[in-house]
Amino acid sequence: MDAQSSGAQVIETSGDIPNVTNVAVFAISLFSLRASGLEATPHQSYGFFRIEIIGALVSIQMIWLQDGILVHEAIDRIISDPHEVDGVSNEPIT
Repeated sequence: MDAQSSGAQVIETSGDIPNVTNVAVFAISLFSLRASGLEATPHQSYGFFRIEIIGALVSIQMIWLQDGILVHEAIDRIISDPHEVDGVSNEPIT
């Protein structure tokens, strides 16, 4: 079942926002996990454990930003005159 037949036209109009956000969140998570395993230094007496917390906060904020953009586009589609969606070009993405 593709997105157009299921009525999820907001996903089609958003382009690559979900894919780019998912890749960025995954990269931030990998970086924070690797950096949190670094040994403690005289300057960083607890090591780099806080990087993991900051990475989690940044990834959650990026996901909320993506959700906000998708909700904004959905409300804009409801309020304004709906336009034709080119589902063929976005079908491989969805």
